[in-house]
Amino acid sequence: MAKRKGMKTASAKAKGKTAVLSNKFKDLTGQTFGYLTVLSRSENNKQSSAVWSCSCICSKIVNRTSYQLKRKRDNEGKISCGCKKIEEQRERFRLLNTGKLIDLKGLRFGRWKVLKRSNETLENRNGVHSLWLCQCDCGKKKEVFSNALRSGASKSCGCLLKENKQNKAKEKIYCMRKHILPKNRKNNSCKECQKHNYFMKTYAISLEEYNKMLDIQNYRCAICKNRTRTAVLNVDHDHITGKVRGLLCSRCNTGLGRFQDRWEIVNEAANYLAKTQNPEKP
Repeated sequence: MAKRKGMKTASAKAKGKTAVLSNKFKDLTGQTFGYLTVLSRSENNKQSSAVWSCSCICSKIVNRTSYQLKRKRDNEGKISCGCKKIEEQRERFRLLNTGKLIDLKGLRFGRWKVLKRSNETLENRNGVHSLWLCQCDCGKKKEVFSNALRSGASKSCGCLLKENKQNKAKEKIYCMRKHILPKNRKNNSCKECQKHNYFMKTYAISLEEYNKMLDIQNYRCAICKNRTRTAVLNVDHDHITGKVRGLLCSRCNTGLGRFQDRWEIVNEAANYLAKTQNPEKP
């Protein structure tokens, strides 16, 4: 196919597109964003965003993208390596010592009773956290973070969780028919409830009605009068109307199914057996 004049191939278009994208990155070397000063350009990240090596006022070298440098990070619109956030936390603790923040001494949180504020603090990337010396109702003392106390994440030394587990193990769990379920259950229904649900769904009879039919038939098949070892009989019903006719053993129930519930075929089978097993004498 001949190439028309003025047309560009796909590879040429792709090269032009990458060239346009490369021109979008502006050189930020020497510029200052908050407490960071851009030193040089680094390698792009996985998202192909421009990454810059920056120096903070605390002399720490960090890498930031163009988007991170230009957006506002705090109320003053300044960005840092994280040192300013720690300084703000320290300022909060300074205010706490002056009584301008909430004092937790003497307050109760669950089973904890706050005794006093600890002199130790914990510093991490999220800031500085205060510790409070607390005593549980069981007598155990432990240092707990203030945010864990006020949020309800910590309510005791662990004794409350143990008591809840013990009480839960002692509780009796009942199914829908008020039967006690075993502890190692796999579902919320017992075997009797499963049988009841099966009979109701398949034959529209309850488990009590099934047991009543068993008592009437004396746990024997309605046809062969044999008693099963497990005392479990199959429910025989009319496949057209769905009406339950009685309880049969597996062999009789299968036999009726093979004869298609037609009494004509059953009668012919009975006559056939009578002729073959008791032939007339000549």
